[in-house]
This record gives sequence, C-alpha cells and structure tokens, in this order.
Amino acid sequence: MPTIQVNSEQWVRFRDAIAQIESGNNYYRINSRGFLGRYQFGERLLTDVGYYCGDRSPAPSRAFPNNDFDGRWTGRGGANDFLRFMFNGNAQDDAFNRAMQLYYNQLNIPDVTQHLNQLRGNVLISWGGLLAASWECGTGAVIAFVRSNGAQPGSSAVRAAIGRRLGNFGGYAIPVSPSDPPDLGNDFSRCREVPPPPNPDLLLGPWGGAAGAGSSE
Repeated sequence: MPTIQVNSEQWVRFRDAIAQIESGNNYYRINSRGFLGRYQFGERLLTDVGYYCGDRSPAPSRAFPNNDFDGRWTGRGGANDFLRFMFNGNAQDDAFNRAMQLYYNQLNIPDVTQHLNQLRGNVLISWGGLLAASWECGTGAVIAFVRSNGAQPGSSAVRAAIGRRLGNFGGYAIPVSPSDPPDLGNDFSRCREVPPPPNPDLLLGPWGGAAGAGSSE
C-alpha cells in the first residue's frame, strides 16, 4: 500500500489548507459540537488513529456525537490527556497524517482509482480532492459519490459538500511512496481498563462522527 509522504512540501501545503478551513489554523479551537484542534477532531477518529481510548458517554445521535473526551488517552505522542493533546501541535499534525493515511487506504480501490483524472458529478476526481472530501464527509460517502457519478449519497447537503471539496482541492498533489505505511491503529493495551468502543467505523464522516471534521465551510 502506498504511503503518503507527510514531510513533503506538497503535503504540508495540503494539510495547512485543510487546517485553515477547519479552524482558521488554530490548534486550540473547540467548536460547538466538541470537535477540537487545528483539524477539528472528534472522539471516534482520535480513537481510530490511536490517541484516545474511547469512553462510554452516550451520544444523542450519530449526527451529534458526544465529544466530551471524558475517557482516557493512550499517551501516543506525549498526549496523555485532553490538555496535552490540545497544546501539542506535533501530536495533532501526526493524528491528521494517520487519519489521512487510513482514508487513502480505504479509497485506494478500483471503484475509485479508475475514475482519477476524470469528471464525476461534474468535478474532477483527484487524490487531493478525494482526501479533502473524506475529511469532511467520510470515505463511505465519497466512494458512493464517485461510484454513482454524483447521484449518491442521498443527502443533497453531503453531495454538495463532497463536490465543493473535490473542486477546491483538485489542484493539490498528494505525494506517495511505494513502501508500506506504519501501523496506524490504536494499541488498546495502553488504555488498560477502558475497552475499545464497538465497531469503530471510519466511513461515516462528521455526520456520523468518524471523520472528526467540524467543518466551518
């Protein structure tokens, strides 16, 4: 599986552009739905990339996840608790890189890659656009959009958001190498008495709480 070259200038430009949209490039921002940091992370995504252990706080619905962060943290990157993550720019950047590699892995399937550099839903399909759209809407919605030529998913708001991101980020190149990426998941042994949440699902996006992006678009 190709690995995103996260230290390249091209990737840093892409990452900075996402951060500007999500938080105004503010590592300390928390929005009204509890998404936090430079990239507006939610609990579920930070669990999936190995920073947060998860907690048992019920969420009102999938559309409004309970991002109260009252569980334990794994200590990855020195982020042993909420504040040590919020005030650790390197950890936030690393969590973003890990999440985008997971998204890249999920999107790197023939149903998607066969449409690269082609128009789908009247927008050009590129890796920059696919990853940016996945950050806001989740890879499941983006895959459905590409497969259906823009007719899916069912929500017109989600389709519009995907199309906007595909268009706005189509000019960003995503540099990759052929080497296998490092282990990206969570080591729940570091969480001790806190078990992993059931069936973590990266395919949902902020409407389902997985992409972690409380977009300001």
